[in-house]
Amino acid sequence: MLACEELPMRPLLVILIGISFVLSPVAALAGRPPTAPASQPSETDRRQAFELSRKAADFIDAQKWPEAEKTLNDSLALVPDNFVCLYNLALVHATTGRSEAAVEDLEKATDAGFTDFHRLLNDPAFVPLRELPRFDRLLARREQIRHHAAERVLDELKASFGQRYRYELDEAHQLALAARIDQSALDEAAASLRVEQQSLAEQLFSHPPDELVRVIIASSLDFSKLEHRADVGGHYDDATRTILVKRPGPELGHEYVHALHAADQHALGQEHPVWLSEGLATLYEQPGYTPATQPASPRMIPADTWRLARVQAAARQKALIPIDKLIAMDRAAFTARADLAYGESGSLLLYLYDRQLLKKFYDAYTAGYGADRAGAVALAAVTREALPDLQHKWVEWLLARPVPPRSSQAITR
Repeated sequence: MLACEELPMRPLLVILIGISFVLSPVAALAGRPPTAPASQPSETDRRQAFELSRKAADFIDAQKWPEAEKTLNDSLALVPDNFVCLYNLALVHATTGRSEAAVEDLEKATDAGFTDFHRLLNDPAFVPLRELPRFDRLLARREQIRHHAAERVLDELKASFGQRYRYELDEAHQLALAARIDQSALDEAAASLRVEQQSLAEQLFSHPPDELVRVIIASSLDFSKLEHRADVGGHYDDATRTILVKRPGPELGHEYVHALHAADQHALGQEHPVWLSEGLATLYEQPGYTPATQPASPRMIPADTWRLARVQAAARQKALIPIDKLIAMDRAAFTARADLAYGESGSLLLYLYDRQLLKKFYDAYTAGYGADRAGAVALAAVTREALPDLQHKWVEWLLARPVPPRSSQAITR
């Protein structure tokens, strides 16, 4: 059993059994017959299991192991293949010295769809399991497990959206797509996502997705049943690794950055501030491209968007959010100023990119994350400027830039 101070990782997020819980209402609301057998848990059971799983996570945080174990077992009695609860039960069993039981839990979790081996290998609770041959055999099957999970996700997407959608599974790039668009548009969207992943791997993120990312390009009707906010054209749900958009274009580019950034954060064990997350995502809404010969295949590069006009107007009126306040905003405050905060964050990061400092900033920030959650120290270090001086130079730079035309598909937030 590990000492309490050796357990820095939180329990796995409470997401029930993944995409089926999130998407099951779509099939029902669209009037399609249910595809799941009658023995599947009811919606009531799923919701009750969700609440129990959330409660168990709180018990784990409080290191109340008996209470956590009982609550997890109660949840699994309702939804036996909830891989989140199975993983968290393994964590409880490993922490309380029951290594064989923990490996059995992990085997069940991987059978149910768990594929986050990076987390598994980096969670200190599972260090004692490394002495067990059974655990080694589980790790040796990781590619087979990932393949099985990918096929299961594709089956779930098909069951949820039916024959009107087109589907593509790209295990090499950890992508599963379900799209209500024609085949040529789907091929183009999938190719664009592959280029985006390769570009960001070269430019910024050191850790590619270790789990399948679901990309749903939904019909207007299906989108409205899953996303009720009128001013949102897409979102990324990190709990289920799912992107939902109305169409290919700026929304998809924006949300895929969130998925790639989330994968990097998971690998680093970090949770970055909203200004950085949304700022990076805006850089690839209307990206530029390198020439096809540099390198052999083109790469996306960060570029200005239509948001620049709003930022320039605020700069001229001396109404910009000061950098020190922008980077300290929580999500609620950031969203309340979304008309300006998104554009400001993206413009500041584009300024760094233009000065060949974006990668240096990101690396400095992630290296010093523990003492610099907002990024102020890293900004000052890589630019060699105090924040007020950085703001002055950045504003001069942004006011001189031409505003690109607003895309007909430009996102609203």
